[in-house]
Amino acid sequence: MKNFFSDVKQFFGIRYRFGGQSTEGFDCSGFVRFMYDRVFSTKLPRTSIEMASIGQKVERSELKPGDLVFFQTRGNRISHVGIFVGNDTFVHSSVSKGITEDRLQQKYYDTRFAGAVRVLDNIIPDFPSLPLQSDRNTEDKEAS
Repeated sequence: MKNFFSDVKQFFGIRYRFGGQSTEGFDCSGFVRFMYDRVFSTKLPRTSIEMASIGQKVERSELKPGDLVFFQTRGNRISHVGIFVGNDTFVHSSVSKGITEDRLQQKYYDTRFAGAVRVLDNIIPDFPSLPLQSDRNTEDKEAS
């Protein structure tokens, strides 16, 4: 299996594109689908809402690398998804930053966290955490 972390890093900075599912640009669920297909040969549903309905629900305190994390960035429904990579960090496609990584404890994401699911069953080992692109505590006001 390819090393997920070295694989995902090559996509950092690819721009956000509504409905995007390729290296020309990704929306949040398009990026998650792309990575799961590429790295794990696993097909996922198209939208974050559909993704939230599959797999096994996981408590935030029990997250493992590879789990999908969901956020309510528009009202009271799930509207954003990312992939948890360990050490309070997840990777996702952000409107303002494109493919990036952020921390769950950042105020923006912490207050909008809507749950998590485990789609893979112990496929990803625990990894050393990725160094954040920047360690600043910026808020992404346009997550999806």
